[in-house]
Amino acid sequence: MIVPCHVGCRMPLLLSAFRLLCPLLILLLLMHITVAAESPEQSARKISRANFKLAEDWSVQKQFERTKDLWIVPTWLPGENKFFYRYANREENSYYIVDAETGAKGQLFDRNNVAEQLQALSGQQYDFKQLPIRRFEIRAEDSTMMFSVEERQYCYGLVSGELQPCDTSTETPPPDLISNSPDGRTAIILRDHNLFLRPGDTDADSLIQVTHDGAEYNDAFAIIWSPDSRFFAILREDWTRVKDLWLIDPLSNPRPTLETFKWPMPGEDVEQYSLWTYDCESGKLVKIETDRWIDQTLFQIEWSPDSKELYFIRLSRDWFKLDLCAADPSNGASRTLIEEHGIRQFYYPYRPPYRILQNAGELIWWSWSEGWGHYYLYSTNGELKTEITEGPFNCGMTVFCDEGDRILYFMGNAREAGRNPYNHYLYRVNLDGSDLTLLTPEDAEHVIYMSNSGDYFVDNYSRPDLKPHAVLRDNRGNLVMELETPDISRLAEAGWKKPETFVARAADDSTELWGVLYKPFDFDSSMKYPTIVYGYPGKESEFIPQKFCNNSWITVVSVALAQYGFVVAVFGNRGGTTERSYQYYDYGWDDLRDYPIADKKYVMQQLAERYDWIDIDRVGVMGSSSGGFFAAAAILTEPDFFKVAVAKSGNHDNNLYYHHWNERYGRVTEVVDETGRITFESKSPSNNEVAGNLKGRLLLVQGDFDYAVPPSQTSRLANSLIEANKRFDQFIIPGGDHFFGKNWQYLIRYIELYFVENLMGDDRWSVDIFGVADTTLFEE
Repeated sequence: MIVPCHVGCRMPLLLSAFRLLCPLLILLLLMHITVAAESPEQSARKISRANFKLAEDWSVQKQFERTKDLWIVPTWLPGENKFFYRYANREENSYYIVDAETGAKGQLFDRNNVAEQLQALSGQQYDFKQLPIRRFEIRAEDSTMMFSVEERQYCYGLVSGELQPCDTSTETPPPDLISNSPDGRTAIILRDHNLFLRPGDTDADSLIQVTHDGAEYNDAFAIIWSPDSRFFAILREDWTRVKDLWLIDPLSNPRPTLETFKWPMPGEDVEQYSLWTYDCESGKLVKIETDRWIDQTLFQIEWSPDSKELYFIRLSRDWFKLDLCAADPSNGASRTLIEEHGIRQFYYPYRPPYRILQNAGELIWWSWSEGWGHYYLYSTNGELKTEITEGPFNCGMTVFCDEGDRILYFMGNAREAGRNPYNHYLYRVNLDGSDLTLLTPEDAEHVIYMSNSGDYFVDNYSRPDLKPHAVLRDNRGNLVMELETPDISRLAEAGWKKPETFVARAADDSTELWGVLYKPFDFDSSMKYPTIVYGYPGKESEFIPQKFCNNSWITVVSVALAQYGFVVAVFGNRGGTTERSYQYYDYGWDDLRDYPIADKKYVMQQLAERYDWIDIDRVGVMGSSSGGFFAAAAILTEPDFFKVAVAKSGNHDNNLYYHHWNERYGRVTEVVDETGRITFESKSPSNNEVAGNLKGRLLLVQGDFDYAVPPSQTSRLANSLIEANKRFDQFIIPGGDHFFGKNWQYLIRYIELYFVENLMGDDRWSVDIFGVADTTLFEE
């Protein structure tokens, strides 16, 4: 007899069935969600086919061909407020001379006359509008212009109008000459690793030996003469304790050659500095008292105007202690004038130099001890007299100092509200700190050429989205005359479009970061574009493009890459530059691998929210040198976000890199052992440690003859990837240096195609990378 089952009896069976079906239902639901998130219409919007024709039209080489002179480089004549410059457009090359006081501008010389005389002297015809003049300069004392044409040197009388070959029969200086005194009476010779003196009233063989302990790797000398020519200072570098590193030149003929050079790694023995003076009258060599810290660096050696004191800066190996000192050249005794301890330091070319004033017993000192880079006025006894500048902005290099009127002219940035903080402007300020005045008002990047008198300056200004202008101003900032607005007609005719500048927030959600977006010139806002972050994270500079068109390698590579169908984003990150606040610069000191990555990721997420045409699921990253280190670190530490990376010449393990980098920007510790011996330890995270995280496509690029970042850096990362059983790509440039070498065009194309295939997903392929019209190169 069958007993009917009530509802309660069926419940266990239903629950069991639900448990079995639940994973399947969840999977189906997720599939439905995925399909909803990636509908056929949305998938069709994704750029997946490269525009090879447009990319060919805007290769790096063709970008350079489409512009002539975008900026002018004036040469001010000594003792006069006049300057000359060359300017070229698509029709002709012109050579102008300008009188800043009268505003008169005219041709520097009669081009037709020069062309005719060149033809008579050489037997070749020349178009006066396209004279192939190179290396031209003016000798003011006799109004003669000297220039080269096809390796021949000519002299042209600007008054007489006569052209003739230059007399090059002057006495050839000895190959071992390294310096002449200011008065021209004494020469310094380097022979057998030692310095010798040759007074001007003796014959070539009458030499006075100055140093006697020179040897290989202990003969690096910098010579700094006193203004009166009596003394010269000798900055010596002893590299004998530094360990060797090696490269093999694979293209050397007939056999590959081994190159040996000194390479101190973090924590190892480093070069040793010493400072000496030599008295040409007494023949006395004196060692200057400089010692304060183990393995210190000495730099920026300057004489007082009266030649009575020698100034120098010493810097501790941990980069947190810096002194300005003055020494007596006759006995070597020194005294400390200014101490800056407790903040991370850096030096030229990024640190503005101090300046000894001629007659006032004063010096101008730059420091960011108060959080921003500013100028201070000190007495030469080390007493602070006044702050010349102050406030939340950065003071850069000194342009001119009018000591008579006590006015300082300098470049500054990050002061003008609402403007790109990386743009540089010219300012003037009185040495007592009063009357700070902006002299270049345009919202742009400014490049300044000041006259020798300080009365006038030429200002070239532009932005990535503003074509260049060249103007002449007086030292109050008043416009004297427009000079040139460069010809960009070839760019416009070819379809060039200006890039887009933007502002976003760092990962702290408050710090402003500035950048530039490069889009294809056939851009369609209804499509979704794969995006490539092109980065150099610092720490000296973020190399964000600030000027117009082909002003930097990053600019031209970004424009070329974008034309395939990418958006290329170039922007900063905290810790990336010395030109913002000290707090900004010092960010990330304890982790040189990871510090820029959170900012890069967060900015891209903001841009994707702001612009529907950015495909946040297809983000690539690339860079060179420190940027190569960053590109590999990005895909290895954020493998779910960055899908493709190209890392060229990266310092992937800073523990093997040149000691200055890791110790300057990272952590270095002074260690004292039981015997009292002091050594240094420095440890930084490397890309090798995270090689196992790789998920996307990684291309490692390295020149095998790279002195700046030896190829062992890339080889060790490759080895770590192999040990982690990861697939990756590696491109070795035979004989390539740090900057591509002679095969740079091939390499750029190779990198472009790598992103086309792996980030865009366009797998059309040809064995020929160049040489075939692009309409047939990548056929179906």
